[in-house]
Amino acid sequence: MTNKNIIVYSKKDGVNRLLSIDTNDLISLTKFIEDHYPKEKNFIYALVQGVEIKLF
Repeated sequence: MTNKNIIVYSKKDGVNRLLSIDTNDLISLTKFIEDHYPKEKNFIYALVQGVEIKLF
């Protein structure tokens, strides 16, 4: 389930894929991504209050 404040998704290969991560802390989110999605980390974005943020 995704937090209402942060939506996390991958844009790898031109396909937007929602990642089911429940967090409201971007620092712990980046550590989680590095551990669980190392091949996709360069394609991970977060949508925070309508603003798209590239995490890496």
